[in-house]
Amino acid sequence: MYDIGKLILKWDVDVEILSPVHVWTGKNLMVDVDLIFEGNKVHILSMDKLVKTFYYNYRWKIDLSRIEPKFVINYLRRIRKLHEAYTYSLEVKGNIPARLEYLKRLGCHVETSNVKEHYKVNGKFFIPASEIKGLLRTAILYNYYTSDPRNLKYLLEHVKTDITSMLAQIQFSRRQVARDIKQFDEELVSQALRRGSGLVRVPPVDILQNLMVLEYPEYAETSGSLRLMEIYEKGKNTPSYALPLETLDEGSKLKYKVQVLRRFDFIKGEIPDEAKSLLEYCRTIIGDRNKIVEALRKFSLDLLNFELERIREFKLKVEGEIKKLYGEVEGKLGEYFKEVNENPNTAILKIGFGTGHMYKTLDLILFKHDRKLYNQLCNLMSQVYGRTWDLLTVKVDMHARNMFGFIRLKFT
Repeated sequence: MYDIGKLILKWDVDVEILSPVHVWTGKNLMVDVDLIFEGNKVHILSMDKLVKTFYYNYRWKIDLSRIEPKFVINYLRRIRKLHEAYTYSLEVKGNIPARLEYLKRLGCHVETSNVKEHYKVNGKFFIPASEIKGLLRTAILYNYYTSDPRNLKYLLEHVKTDITSMLAQIQFSRRQVARDIKQFDEELVSQALRRGSGLVRVPPVDILQNLMVLEYPEYAETSGSLRLMEIYEKGKNTPSYALPLETLDEGSKLKYKVQVLRRFDFIKGEIPDEAKSLLEYCRTIIGDRNKIVEALRKFSLDLLNFELERIREFKLKVEGEIKKLYGEVEGKLGEYFKEVNENPNTAILKIGFGTGHMYKTLDLILFKHDRKLYNQLCNLMSQVYGRTWDLLTVKVDMHARNMFGFIRLKFT
């Protein structure tokens, strides 16, 4: 626990969902085991409701440890009136089963047996506070590397060396390169400070640990639904992959409390020269709300411009319905960019499933400052993670006619 007397800054962040957002819990819900479709609704088994209902109504008759989800789902198929006792229901946006069958006939790889579960608290759709904190930390780091030519040069030189080495190594061990990418991300573009010398490593020390977002929002008016994420490669008129997932809906609103503590005295021992400047930068910006907001706005504008350029590239190489969809997405991105540009307390960013490995830091920096190195990174990542790796694809919801993951942040 921290000493509240060290609190030096506190403000609110209002979050509004602009396009479907999915924050994956890491769990998949199985069709006909954890959920059943019924018209434009899907009924999903809630273990919390199930245990409470069975405990209070049948505790002397049923051994809870022997309950199987499939048994419950089959029981619900026969006794429809008990849906509310055991399940929560979501609206299905579009005819997802029929759309999946259609895409399967076109040769698209589709997920028909699982649905990705969204993060919830007491059955209510939320965005974890860690996602909001991640945006703040990433914006600070992004601005650190892009606001000073010396920092940018340092980053680009190290990235070039590491990517060249990993491209040479990939033919021998793809698994090792995947581990190298993770370490590369932690050391160069994460918010962690590594200390030590030679082969001796000390666990990373988070130099932004005194920037906090309280875990539960002060206010939440949210709704969820079931959507279909369709993943399109550049130049393709049909998706390569489609999967259903629970999403936080457009128009949902949440309010988070951001707090900044005073001290940096948790960092001990020798600090590498390249880390000293990052530490000093963080000390400068962390106690100034206006500087943090300005960093977020700059990051937001660069990210939206990045997405605009990407969607224009994709639009050039397709035709028909998907070209029309890309045009609509381009229009919405243009509106987002204009809104952020005209409102000093607003940022529009992208979070959740499908935004991509290193998406909000290294990819964006290389795209803007070294396109050749950016293309090399895309080549490397596609070899390691497959041809549908994030920056080589666009992930859309045909019902919302938009990409996934956009949220608006307003600072009060």
